[in-house]
Amino acid sequence: YRRALERALDHRALVMFAVVGFALVSTLLVRGIGVEFMPVSDESQFHLSIRLPVGTRIELTEQVVGQMEDEIRRDLPPGWITITQSAIGLLTTAGRASARQATYSSNTGPHAAQISIHLVAPTRRSMSTRQVVDYLRPILAKKFPAVKQYMDPGGLITRVLYFGSAAPIDVLELGYDLNAGAALARQVARI
Repeated sequence: YRRALERALDHRALVMFAVVGFALVSTLLVRGIGVEFMPVSDESQFHLSIRLPVGTRIELTEQVVGQMEDEIRRDLPPGWITITQSAIGLLTTAGRASARQATYSSNTGPHAAQISIHLVAPTRRSMSTRQVVDYLRPILAKKFPAVKQYMDPGGLITRVLYFGSAAPIDVLELGYDLNAGAALARQVARI
């Protein structure tokens, strides 16, 4: 260390030139560096949460889920989907909703479902998972206009980075005045 320090002090101009040069080159590289708060990861899976009107029978929900799964299979190239998994309604035990199902599912009744799609590795397809989701979203919205849908292109890594949420920013609104809550929700949605 002592010899290196002595050499640096003996060649101050060269050292200063090297440091300034490194700093300038580094500023040129800034354009190529991502600026995401949380980096995007392609985990080869996405989830689709759907809601039909409250009161829809589970048989109809199951039928719509099947049609949506078929549509996704038609719209993606053959061989891209490895697993399709669906959870429709609530798991029940003796006529009552299971506490375990309610804990791990956002399904709120027979009108709700979750579809999980697992894709082949990113190296075996020409689109990222996010691009697949962006491609499918308008197609499904057009073919199933009565179905409220939310597509989540994240997986386990994304959930860990986002502290369990599906998005980097999660807004929770609490209160008793439904009209004020709805107005606030519209205001937040415009932001």
